[in-house]
Amino acid sequence: MKTSTPISALEDLPYFDGHCDTLTALDGRYGRLCLELDAESFSARGQVFAICGDVSPRPMDELFGTCISRYFSFPGVAPCSSAKEFIAAEKAGLCAGVLGIEGAEVIDCSLSLLEKAAEIGVKIIAPTWNIYNGLCGTASEMTGRGLTSAGIGFCRKAVALGMKLDVSHASDCAIADMAELFPGSVFASHSNSRAVCGHRRNIPDELFSKIASVGGCVGINLYSPFVDENCADISRVADHICHFVSLVPGGEKHVSLGCDLDGCDSLPAGISGSGDVALIAEELFSRGFDRESIIDIFHNNLFRFIF
Repeated sequence: MKTSTPISALEDLPYFDGHCDTLTALDGRYGRLCLELDAESFSARGQVFAICGDVSPRPMDELFGTCISRYFSFPGVAPCSSAKEFIAAEKAGLCAGVLGIEGAEVIDCSLSLLEKAAEIGVKIIAPTWNIYNGLCGTASEMTGRGLTSAGIGFCRKAVALGMKLDVSHASDCAIADMAELFPGSVFASHSNSRAVCGHRRNIPDELFSKIASVGGCVGINLYSPFVDENCADISRVADHICHFVSLVPGGEKHVSLGCDLDGCDSLPAGISGSGDVALIAEELFSRGFDRESIIDIFHNNLFRFIF
């Protein structure tokens, strides 16, 4: 029987979320904006802000410039490009922001624009989104294709510039290629376990194990169809975490959060915004996870990976 979680066990729980679409969602593209930068459930908040779109091509144009402007002017957000800046922002009670790009087509798959993105402070880039862009297969298109020669060159340049590679929208073949070629730089920002829920955007066991073996992590996504096809709730979210953790020794060091709160139109029962994410921690605590492991999943794993 589950018992209520002692408040002292989870109080001041830090929270670092690996994916949101806020910068683009402010244009009304998704019809939902759940991000709460001052969620009172957490003493500190880190957030990866992804620049994304929903059409192709999506070059570095007015949308990109608008998103950058928003990122650097958000009240309460401190843009961070180093561990020192991130820690300082959290200590100051600010949202520690990290900038990412969801789909290299946002910058026209250009190496020169990739350099400019790095100069702006982009720390994370997904080589592809749902639309095939010539770099690698996606979870939706050209699903049997791995990294192309152009994709290898693009990823090599991104890693040399200090960026991490987000494989959440990539094909299984491309994920395997990136993990093999760029160890230490590969993670899935917002994907769940395909063994628990068979959605194509979720990560199969062998690829989670591969990502973990090269030092990466997988961020749990709260979009209901990725959680369960029929009944998505907090318990089912925890099932994804528990399954991943069971796959490799020290598995709790390779799971993080990538809630995607403003990029989806349905959330698990019991979760309506970032303030409810603490309920997942309570569920994990009730299943025997200790405070240290929960803090790793909620904050430290992603922080260590990026910085």
